[in-house]
Amino acid sequence: MPAQERDAEETVWMTKGHVIHAKQEGGQGSQEDGRCRTKNIDTPRTGPPRSFGKVLLAEDTLTRKEFAVKIIGKRALLAGGDRLDVMVERRVLQLASGSPFLVHSAFAFQTKISVFFGMEYMSCGDFSQLLERNGPLDIASARFYTAELVCGIQFLHSRGVIHRDLKPENILVAETGHIKITDYGLALENMHGEQTATGFAGTIGYMAPE
Repeated sequence: MPAQERDAEETVWMTKGHVIHAKQEGGQGSQEDGRCRTKNIDTPRTGPPRSFGKVLLAEDTLTRKEFAVKIIGKRALLAGGDRLDVMVERRVLQLASGSPFLVHSAFAFQTKISVFFGMEYMSCGDFSQLLERNGPLDIASARFYTAELVCGIQFLHSRGVIHRDLKPENILVAETGHIKITDYGLALENMHGEQTATGFAGTIGYMAPE
């Protein structure tokens, strides 16, 4: 995607022929600049250090469609040795468009200092927030969400991808009530047949015992 860097705090980019204008915010809250509103929608993360950047809510200035935009600093990538992980995340985001139970990529680009992933915005938060609001699930709801979760995982596995960081915070909830798996930053590709993964990855408390 064409991208033009105005300064360290401001970026303009094109997607589907329309200009989206977003300013990176230093804190919480929302911001209006006349062309686009942005809002910091980061959530706290736990587990091993990784290349997670801030996430802003951006709005297309013509269609008013909202996107979640993940911004990762290149300096942090190089320092942490996570450059290849970001490329895996990009490819899995593109692959995810084949399943309605995975968060899809809308656009991606880079500037001299950052990498940007534009994704569909899920407005009802994550599954941990849903449980906090509604309490324990009844049997029917548990079956419904489990079925959608399994469909998303099966799609990834059928393409040789394992997620490795599945947890309530990485399951997002749409306005329709359906769920989608997100955050492919720890995913592994080309895991077919009898291949196994031996690396330490994931979030303590949600990692598979093996």
